[in-house]
Amino acid sequence: MLLQKMDSKADSYALGVLIYVMLSGYAPSTSENVNQYKAYLSNLKMVNLNHRELWTVTFDCKSLLLSLITKNNKRLDPIELIKSVWLEETEKELVSFQADEEKFDQLVSLLYKCLE
Repeated sequence: MLLQKMDSKADSYALGVLIYVMLSGYAPSTSENVNQYKAYLSNLKMVNLNHRELWTVTFDCKSLLLSLITKNNKRLDPIELIKSVWLEETEKELVSFQADEEKFDQLVSLLYKCLE
């Protein structure tokens, strides 16, 4: 693994691990050393999404995690990742949130003007 050629899918795997840790507070695997981790990766069928902290995570996000934390030949590359449903939905929510935040700022400005 350490001497194998790395491609952009290695970055996708790392991103999947980061998202997993951010959502659950746990690493998707625990290994004492590199050899154990190699064995984990070579036997990886599906990452465990049964942590209580992941129960409320959306189906699209779990699907994304499953497609990132998997064997290299099945893993999303960065282009496929950008097109994922979860990222598209998250972007829409952020745009909506920003619009709501702007409306809130306008309301606060109006309230301050009323108090002057």
